[in-house]
Amino acid sequence: MVTAILREWEELEKVLLIPLNLPIPLYYGCFCSPCGTSAAILMEDCGRSIADDNDEIPAVYQDQVSSALDAFTRAGLTVHDHSAANTLITDNGQLRIIDFALPVEEDDNEDEDEEIVDEEIVSEEIVSEDHTYN
Repeated sequence: MVTAILREWEELEKVLLIPLNLPIPLYYGCFCSPCGTSAAILMEDCGRSIADDNDEIPAVYQDQVSSALDAFTRAGLTVHDHSAANTLITDNGQLRIIDFALPVEEDDNEDEDEEIVDEEIVSEEIVSEDHTYN
C-alpha cells in the first residue's frame, strides 16, 4: 500500500506542476510515517461521492462529469480510474475528480500485508490545529 501511494503521488505531482484549471482537489502533500509503514495523500475535503447505490453516475451529474473529463482530455491527460465513487461534489456544487493519476493495476499486491488506515484517522494524526505534523 505504501509503495502504491508513493507511486500515485509521483504521478500526481506531475499533473500538479502543469498550470491547468482541472476539476481536482487542492492537494497538501504526501506524508509518510517515520518508520515507512504507512503513507497518506492529504487533500482538501471535497464533500461526498456522487455514486448511487450501483456506483453509477446519477443523471443529474452526467453533464458536469462529461465536462470535467473533457477538461482532462484538453489538457492531454487520461483519467485512468474514473468512477462515480471517484467523483466528489463539494458543498457549493463543484465537481472534483480524485484517484485519476495512475492506471489501475489488477495484480498490484506487493504491499498487501500493510495496514489500511482510515482516512479520517490519518488526517487527524497528520495535521493538528497548530499545523504541525505528528
